[in-house]
Amino acid sequence: MTLNAANSGSFKIAGDLEVHRLGYGAMRITGEGIWGEPRDRAECLRTLKRLPELGINFIDTANSYGPDVSEQLIREALHPYKGLLIATKAGLERPGPNNWTLNGRPDYLIDETHKASRNLASNRYRYGNYIGSIRKCLPPNSSMRSNFSWTIN
Repeated sequence: MTLNAANSGSFKIAGDLEVHRLGYGAMRITGEGIWGEPRDRAECLRTLKRLPELGINFIDTANSYGPDVSEQLIREALHPYKGLLIATKAGLERPGPNNWTLNGRPDYLIDETHKASRNLASNRYRYGNYIGSIRKCLPPNSSMRSNFSWTIN
C-alpha cells in the first residue's frame, strides 16, 4: 500500500491555497529541547526530502525551532518549494533549550519575518491570523494583532 497524504482530504487556506489535511510539523527536527542541530542531520534531511513523495504539501515550522535550525533544514532539503506551502511563525524568543518567551512587539515580529525569509530563502508571503498567543502581548488597537507570515512558492 502506498501512503499518500492526499488521501486525507484537503482544504483551502485563505480561500485559494489548497493543502492536504495531513501535513508535517517540523518542531522536532532540531536538537533536544527544540534547541540546536539535530542529533542526526542526515536523517532529518532524508525525512524532509521524502515529504513530497508522501503527498505532504503543508509544512509547519517556526524560526524559534532551533532557533532557526528547522527553517534552515527545510530550505536545504526542499528549496525551491514546488507545490509546497511552508507556514512559519514568529513571536517567541529562545533564551535556551526548552525555554520560550513571548515577544509580540511589532518591531520584533517584523525582524523575525525578515529572518524567516532569509532562513527559508523565500520572500513570498501572505498575512492573516496565525499567532493567537502573541495577540495578547500587543495593544488592542495594534495592526500587528492579526499578522503572521506564510511562505509560499
